[in-house]
Amino acid sequence: MAKTTTKTPKIRPHNKVAQVLLSGKVMSVEDIKASFAADAKMSSLMYRLSTFVYDIRKYDNGVIKVIKDGRKVTSYQLVNFKEFDKNGCYVGSTSKPAAPVAQPEVTEAA
Repeated sequence: MAKTTTKTPKIRPHNKVAQVLLSGKVMSVEDIKASFAADAKMSSLMYRLSTFVYDIRKYDNGVIKVIKDGRKVTSYQLVNFKEFDKNGCYVGSTSKPAAPVAQPEVTEAA
């Protein structure tokens, strides 16, 4: 008898950044960096913030709005935050797809 275990996904750095953005509000780069002040590993990786945002878009189907001042990025906003779980992993849409609309049959009159 084989033992079945459910694996929890590994929390990667881009998932931790997604956790910070889960409120759906606009967060400045400084606020994102400040949220990792207690985590020495993540604090040292904050120079790669733009790469983590790219990873959220690429691997987790995240829609991220980037707010700029000229060429400088000032803030980020996760638009589809409802499609992520509390660990910052993409789970997909929670709403059911719309049922197809039945087309009425048309009969030709003679």
